[in-house]
Amino acid sequence: MLIAILCAAGMVKLNTENRPEKLWVPQDTQAEQEQEQFLSYFPPTSRFNNVIATSSDDNANVLTKDHLVDVMTMHEAIETGVSTYENEQYTFPDLCTPAGGSCTTYDPTNSICNCLVVSILKMWNYDLSILEADDDVMATLNNYGSKEDLEGVLGAPVFDSNGELVSAEAISISYFLKDRSSVENGNTVDPINEAWEENVFLKTVQGPFANLNLAYLSSRSFNDEFGAEITGDLLYVQVSYIVALLFLGATLGSRICGRGSRWAMSMSTLILIALATVAGKYIEEEVVYLLTSCQSKAYLCNLSFLHRLWNCISCWVDIRTCSFHSTVCSIGNW
Repeated sequence: MLIAILCAAGMVKLNTENRPEKLWVPQDTQAEQEQEQFLSYFPPTSRFNNVIATSSDDNANVLTKDHLVDVMTMHEAIETGVSTYENEQYTFPDLCTPAGGSCTTYDPTNSICNCLVVSILKMWNYDLSILEADDDVMATLNNYGSKEDLEGVLGAPVFDSNGELVSAEAISISYFLKDRSSVENGNTVDPINEAWEENVFLKTVQGPFANLNLAYLSSRSFNDEFGAEITGDLLYVQVSYIVALLFLGATLGSRICGRGSRWAMSMSTLILIALATVAGKYIEEEVVYLLTSCQSKAYLCNLSFLHRLWNCISCWVDIRTCSFHSTVCSIGNW
């Protein structure tokens, strides 16, 4: 017990890691070296956020004026929404990737014209009043650009024999935030942009829109979903320990309590495994690289090492009770 507690001091070295290039790319390989070289020349500059709007009626044309007004209303909520981080307030124009050409007619007083946004809403300078005053939205949309340009921002567009846009089933709007990320303790963090994505972008696109169905993606979506899945799996880990205790106790004997209780032995076995896992953290930090070369899968390496360590300890200890000795060794082999 004392040795396990002393070895558990290695837990202070425990650091989380959320960088995909460290989690999923094998370390010390040519692939990693080439990726680092590429990023040194072309570092990421933006965070990507996208929303796709379709009609609430299945396969209906979304390029009607009513639908476009709803999409523009949604955009204005995203553009003007305010997020707060460390008592500082931010809107999309404050955080966006600077770029030109986002508006059909450049207006220096319109801050969105200086931001990188890709959408057909540029035809009305992202201004709801201009859209509402347009008597022929289809004629305006056909001035957006080439057929290929329209296909890049519309889903399932339909063109007539003259190449004129007739209808579409989806509208895509992409927002780009200037990258402000940094690495802290093995984690890539961008708190200012992440606060805006959560409190403005995601909050807006998750809100109800009577005539629209919205599908969306944010740069923080992967971490949100990944973290939620891990948190949810913790419950299954706890349940697995309970099931293991019940199984061992039920199959090893019928005694409920007292000297020689199989239930007590089952519990002690699980406690020993837990102690070995905690103690193994320190040992893994110092020894795992000598045992295996799979450094990109340190967790699996740790389990492999603990498995071998448990086999040695469980079968080395001289236990007088034969049934207990065989049980511990069989669990160790398992």
